[in-house]
Amino acid sequence: LRVVLGGRMLRYTAATSVACFTFNFLQQGQNYAEPLVLVSNARTVPLPAGWQILFEQSFSLVASMLILPVDRLIPARQRALATMFFIAAILLPTFAAIVLCSWLPFHGALFQAAAMGIRATIKLVNGFSLQIATDMYPTLVASAGNAVCQAVGRLGCMVAPILCELVAAAFGGAVAFFVLIGAVCAFAGLVVA
Repeated sequence: LRVVLGGRMLRYTAATSVACFTFNFLQQGQNYAEPLVLVSNARTVPLPAGWQILFEQSFSLVASMLILPVDRLIPARQRALATMFFIAAILLPTFAAIVLCSWLPFHGALFQAAAMGIRATIKLVNGFSLQIATDMYPTLVASAGNAVCQAVGRLGCMVAPILCELVAAAFGGAVAFFVLIGAVCAFAGLVVA
């Protein structure tokens, strides 16, 4: 652990830990808050499960194809990860605005497109953050470095539902939580960049 948490690797470990935390916070927060938004907004009708799976798998395929051409160099992956965090920081408040504007024409389609865009972005963030967490350390300490980053990341899974409930209680609904997740993603994009 001296190599992972000491010297010049500390900065990389901290940035990757922030990325892993934010990825887990983003994924768990979206998984927890989206059903709350669906229940609270009577006009939003989700797609039938079969179509939702088809669209989500299509977005996943596109997302995985976007990961492939990224160079194996760590700086290229860091830029790609920072870009994904900034895209998530834009998509999440947009999703909240779409939910609040239920009077819009094609509201259901806009809602589903924004939700699927968030899910695809989560898959891209996952791919890049895991690649960076494993590839940036020397071979002898790669598993220890990855374990530290993933452990910090798991804290994001634990914090997300608690913060979602607190934000929902303070602001009258889970929609505001998507704005908070967007702010966390913007911060992570700045740290990783």
